[in-house]
Amino acid sequence: MKKDNPESEIKSLIKAIERHNSLYYVQNKPEISDYEYDLLYKRLEQLEREFPHLKSDTSPTMRVGGDQVEGFASVVHSVPMMSLDNTYSENELINFHIRTEKILGKENKWTYVVEPKIDGVAISLRYLNGKLALGITRGDGRVGDDITANIKTVRSIPLHLPEGSSSDTLEVRGEVFISKPNFVALNEDRRSKDLELFANPRNAAAGSLKNLDPQITAGRKLDAIIYGIAEHEHRFESHLDILSELSSLFFKVPPKFWYCKTIQDVITAIEELKELKQGFPFDIDGAVIKVNELKYYEELGQTAKSPRWAIAFKYAPEQVETVLKEITLQVGRTGVITPVAELEPVFVDGSTVSRATLHNFEDMRRKDIRIGDKVFVEKAGDIIPVVVAVNLSARTGKEVVFPEPDACPVCSQPVTKTEGEVAIRCDNLQCPAQMKRWIEH
Repeated sequence: MKKDNPESEIKSLIKAIERHNSLYYVQNKPEISDYEYDLLYKRLEQLEREFPHLKSDTSPTMRVGGDQVEGFASVVHSVPMMSLDNTYSENELINFHIRTEKILGKENKWTYVVEPKIDGVAISLRYLNGKLALGITRGDGRVGDDITANIKTVRSIPLHLPEGSSSDTLEVRGEVFISKPNFVALNEDRRSKDLELFANPRNAAAGSLKNLDPQITAGRKLDAIIYGIAEHEHRFESHLDILSELSSLFFKVPPKFWYCKTIQDVITAIEELKELKQGFPFDIDGAVIKVNELKYYEELGQTAKSPRWAIAFKYAPEQVETVLKEITLQVGRTGVITPVAELEPVFVDGSTVSRATLHNFEDMRRKDIRIGDKVFVEKAGDIIPVVVAVNLSARTGKEVVFPEPDACPVCSQPVTKTEGEVAIRCDNLQCPAQMKRWIEH
């Protein structure tokens, strides 16, 4: 990609981002980490700021969320479900505070609330006359999917509000997730049945909410944390008041949050949360920082896709270097052949890792991964090991390129690759690996 040709780079970035959006939101099969995706996205934002005449109305930066999935009715959100701007930088966090100060003026006093950023699936719950009437995905931010039947299987979501609740209509916002222990148990069960494993807890939660069979969803033991009210109609003075109200209505709210008077308090809270995050039973990929006083929200306003009264600070994933000793092949239920990295055991983010996914051969080629390489490994969603990059400076010349297979490693039949797809498949329906997986499925 030529960096001196912004138009070409923008087109290339848009193509890559849209592809990864589809893999992430629609197919639930992401090929890169959030960190890698955010680098692509922020580069596109930077170029569009520098060359505004090259920005199109259909740019990914103009979107809020993912596409809707076939099989579910569409529902219009009463209030748009916006996404948060995010940053990995303390300096950008300070700039967020400075922008807030410029809008509100130094004479006004405001505080912040810092909460864990739960790595799950954003949802909206609509209650009518105290009863759960609708569960909706974020969708594109304006219109989402009606997943009420699946939402009702989440035991931490109340089907009825307590008697005497103050509002006939209530719409709350939160996150559905699967806990770390339940995710491990789910994948162990799938492994015992030779089924395809979920890449991370977020994918498991997303796939479960979009399953057309609520009984399957019920078996996934999903959980939910609620952190906001869509229309509060000036009934509350602060975000802390909203959390208190949600708790009184028997919603599960963030288990820990920080009340911060200064931006330095915010930074300290983020550091404390990072130290605590492994102790939570669910994945946390950062912190959410919100202006506490609701009276300032209208004045602070919003961009096309994000509120200006909140921002997400994301933790860069821990990456550890090790040696890729071998590459092995796995054959899935549909015949897809997946390369797997066999690693020199290394301690990553709380456990020893000896294997990691390589996603597919196109991804291997893009990263130029070879046997014998020193590679950087991280855990996607803090759980699934992934090879994210090669230490090219450590190459000795003895590294070996692993060729794409021309035959299935199990049945030895020729493999195929469909135009427009990255997957290499064994099309032999009598392949023992596929037959075993189909029987279990």
